[in-house]
Amino acid sequence: MAKQSSNVAAERPLDAAFTKWLERLRRNWHFSTVADVAKSPVWRNEIRNRIDSYRNLAEQIKNARIDKEEIGPLLNECWALGERFVAIRLGKFLDNRRSATAIARLVRAFPRRDKEAAGRIDAFVRRAVSLGFKTPSKGNDFSGAALLASVLLTALEPQRFVDFRNRRWSDMANALGYRLPNADSLGEKMIRAGQFAQAVCRTKTFRQYWPGGEPLWAFSGICWQGTNPDKPEEQPPFFPPRENDLMEEGDPRKMTIEVRDRNRTVVERAKKSASVRDPSLPCEVCGFSFLKVFGELGEGFIEAHHRKPIATSKHKHRIRIKDLDMVCANCHRMLTRAGETMSVLKLKQIIEANR
Repeated sequence: MAKQSSNVAAERPLDAAFTKWLERLRRNWHFSTVADVAKSPVWRNEIRNRIDSYRNLAEQIKNARIDKEEIGPLLNECWALGERFVAIRLGKFLDNRRSATAIARLVRAFPRRDKEAAGRIDAFVRRAVSLGFKTPSKGNDFSGAALLASVLLTALEPQRFVDFRNRRWSDMANALGYRLPNADSLGEKMIRAGQFAQAVCRTKTFRQYWPGGEPLWAFSGICWQGTNPDKPEEQPPFFPPRENDLMEEGDPRKMTIEVRDRNRTVVERAKKSASVRDPSLPCEVCGFSFLKVFGELGEGFIEAHHRKPIATSKHKHRIRIKDLDMVCANCHRMLTRAGETMSVLKLKQIIEANR
């Protein structure tokens, strides 16, 4: 009884911080009540995916023998593993005939002691990296491999683990004023994130709005789609139209615009120069190759990004091949999304910071 009272007292500040965080969301998202925030469709859908996919995954990994052909589709149903780069590396990992053995070594008789558990996780991460979690430049994607480990473990032990991206959980902990203990390895960090999530899920406020089920799966969904409550939205978010709602588009109208001619010759020469260096034409930001992913359909396809936007120049000017970067469509949009041209190096840093 004394230990239980101590836990309740220790969680009161966390409960207050979590309540305050939800209240800021309510105010800045223009909801009427915190209950409306808790019922946000984005959170609800994230939580529902975890309930459905992790339960199915748990049935597979609790078996004595891991079947690679069966576990692959189950992992692909997990939204937490749906990021493009993670999905590509997961596919390469699953294509390796030794992947099932690696998963089995992770989940079988999983240790109860945290130190042993962290060691087991770190061993799996190293193994998963060697079996497919590699960046396009042959670097080691330890964070992607750790994410896979966390998904497997939260399905196996839903009261202990969460699907884990270090940046997301450290940001959520900071938002709630929770100090995550120092950790030297990804395995230790994963265990600490699970302990933080357990503490939040024991609070009175969390149990009020997300009762029943597997609370860590619910809080994982909240953390995954969490937002900064100090950045208000102009209108209430997360209320998409129903799928069968009818809306109009396609009304013709005349527009007069000024366009700038692009030198197609320099663009084509830049692409040819890049293809000499690497025929797969990988994106200079993320390494994505249309040829490798789409085969013949993607052969020779890449977009040319002008380091100096044409629109910023008032007059015709000269351009060289080295003034163009070869990037995929996604990275091209991100380079120009802020209204100012971002450098390839800066976008690479953003990608690495969010892995």
